[in-house]
Amino acid sequence: MIAKAADTKLFQNNRSTGRLNIQSIAHSDSSMTRSIFTTSLIFAILLISEIAAAEELVREFRGNRSTHTAEFEVRAPWLLDWRISTDYPGQIGIEISLLESGTGAFQGSVLKTKWPGNGVRLFQEGGKFQFNVISNLAEWTLKVKQLTREEAKLYTPRTRD
Repeated sequence: MIAKAADTKLFQNNRSTGRLNIQSIAHSDSSMTRSIFTTSLIFAILLISEIAAAEELVREFRGNRSTHTAEFEVRAPWLLDWRISTDYPGQIGIEISLLESGTGAFQGSVLKTKWPGNGVRLFQEGGKFQFNVISNLAEWTLKVKQLTREEAKLYTPRTRD
């Protein structure tokens, strides 16, 4: 209200002299523009940093037969996002193991099922790996995703009752 009254008085003063005080108007517009620009810039920086911190797809493997996948390299923590589909529910079999690349040393069983489905598995050790997939009548997709420590905290393991 005070600012409006001051602007009106300024306009009246300028009307009496027949001049328009462009500098005063430009100054108020400049401050508003600067404020909008600063706010937009801060928002853009936050958005870019959020996108940069998002999980990164390292490798994706697809198939419908038994195989050793190509090697991939990840840092801890990382995530396996898996999906199994089939035209023969209950008749399929799939087993996925994690192997150390180069030596082929068994690092652990990742998944073993006879049913279609999907899920994720969080790993806390990095290195060079490959998957050994033993598949019968199943189509599978394995996505290896690099995570930040903050993202890894969002994945809470389920407990079975």
